[in-house]
Amino acid sequence: MKACIGLIIAFNLLLYGAICPAIAQELSARLPEGGLDASAYYGSEHKRFVNRGEHLYLGRGIGKRAGLFYFLQMADQRRVKIEAPWREYMASRADLHYVSLQKKALDEQFRVGDLLYYDQSTRQAGFLLDDSWPPEGKPKRTFLLHWDFDQGRITRATVLGRKLADEYLRFIPVGVHWASNQVYVARSVAFGRGKGALREVDILKVGGDSIAVVAKIKPKKYLYRRFAFDQRTQRVFLAEYGEKHEKPKPYGYLVNLVDGDVRKTRVPFTPYGLVFGPQSEFIYMYGSQLGDLWKVKLSSLKRVKRLRVGGLGHAMGLLENNILMVVRNRGLQPVHLSPFKKGKLLPIKNYYSGFSNVSGSVAGAGWAIIKNGQMLYAVDFQTTHSSEGR
Repeated sequence: MKACIGLIIAFNLLLYGAICPAIAQELSARLPEGGLDASAYYGSEHKRFVNRGEHLYLGRGIGKRAGLFYFLQMADQRRVKIEAPWREYMASRADLHYVSLQKKALDEQFRVGDLLYYDQSTRQAGFLLDDSWPPEGKPKRTFLLHWDFDQGRITRATVLGRKLADEYLRFIPVGVHWASNQVYVARSVAFGRGKGALREVDILKVGGDSIAVVAKIKPKKYLYRRFAFDQRTQRVFLAEYGEKHEKPKPYGYLVNLVDGDVRKTRVPFTPYGLVFGPQSEFIYMYGSQLGDLWKVKLSSLKRVKRLRVGGLGHAMGLLENNILMVVRNRGLQPVHLSPFKKGKLLPIKNYYSGFSNVSGSVAGAGWAIIKNGQMLYAVDFQTTHSSEGR
């Protein structure tokens, strides 16, 4: 059992003899998410494993700390940060300024957004940068800034989108295909709000100085922030958000990032978990509202099995080749893929007591990261670290 610092809760619970004893570690008792100053920190809605499973991306600095990105380093559960040299780069790019620096400082003209990718193997990272307050009549631009670690600087800025006054624009970090060094981003544009909004989603491929639209989707509903990316087959699955009482019912979209083919299928209500199977033959979809786990064959996009695993879950990930973990308010629910059945629930009281709402949790790469209020708990299920799909 690996040694940990801080408060340790260790217990021996094995699932079919296939996973290690679980370890829960309290990272900090301060606000929020491990002692980060709420006035200078913004937690990402896209918390996920990056750097091929070696780090969990937590969020970014704001205000004077803009350009700082925070991670949980999985090897020792230590919080670490990196600082992007974006000010130096943008100061040198007067051609990208709407207003001169004599009239408005960089921090007033631009806002650093979310991290899109981070990889120490290829020595690169990329993050979003927006215009803060563009002049009247000018679009609000969103740039992807590419950061080369070996050169120690930002090397280029790529415009991902231009927002007009009547549009709602957001970006989802789909993934990076490391073999081809291609970055994929979903650009979602909504015209209007609510049920009557018209939505368009472009799947963008960014490589070097080029940007191309790989595929287009026209969802009827809000595209949820959860997605699944398959490194092996270069496919992504994105899903609409929908609840039982709403119409129309939610759909998901399987996108082939090589040829742009898009296929559509039903998804469960409140699809809080989407995971490709280890052999890329199935995709698993968890619906929190009804507590269903769907097994869907990718060749036909037909549901072949449905398993009741319990509701009020907020994350799902593949721990080992044959084990899924659903992070629920009540505890950690393991699911064995072959045969397809539930394991024994690991009660949340094994990690903490009192109120439990695990929204913002993450599972995968051998870990379950439970977020409850202001606390994070790192639960280790790994026999080996997996970098698949990161």
